[in-house]
Amino acid sequence: MGRSPWWLPWAVYGPLAALGAGLSWLSRRSVFSAPAGPRFAEDPSLALAVGLALACGVAWLTVRSTRWLVAHKRWARALHLHLRALLLGASSARLLTLAAASALAEELFFRAALLPWCGLFGSALVFGLLHYSSRETYLPWMLWATLMGMVFGALYVASGSLLVPMLAHAAINYENMQYICNVDPTRADTPRRSPHGVSSRRL
Repeated sequence: MGRSPWWLPWAVYGPLAALGAGLSWLSRRSVFSAPAGPRFAEDPSLALAVGLALACGVAWLTVRSTRWLVAHKRWARALHLHLRALLLGASSARLLTLAAASALAEELFFRAALLPWCGLFGSALVFGLLHYSSRETYLPWMLWATLMGMVFGALYVASGSLLVPMLAHAAINYENMQYICNVDPTRADTPRRSPHGVSSRRL
């Protein structure tokens, strides 16, 4: 993935984006507007503005949380190393393309198409279940992805616009992929000698 052609993310995520947009249009005659539900504000412009502000906060908090998980949880570190093997060597432009393509496709399919049909929790659960990884990391990553799916879904409905969760999703993906490529967590586990001659571990 790191050295793959620039068009590969679009070839992978393009059909999913088209399917999501098509299903959403056929069922609701709308793609980016959210179905009826509780909004941040009655005024659509204000609801969108609040949603965009919260999207930035969600992205920041999620990025910080994932770094904490990698530093403190074995499953998160194992997942980090697995994804690092796939992404290492990718340029910032390549990572931006991948982040944008995945956020666009997944929000169109899981939020715009699935959420009105199977609800907030149902669409989030499908989102989580499809985040496949190794046996060691699958369950915690699935639960984490399900939680994020519920957050993205809530932002979608409450803001009235798919652009809000799409922005948060893309920002999280890009920042976390940069972190994956730039940080080798195994180095933090390398035993070293303390000033007193006792072996210690850096976290």
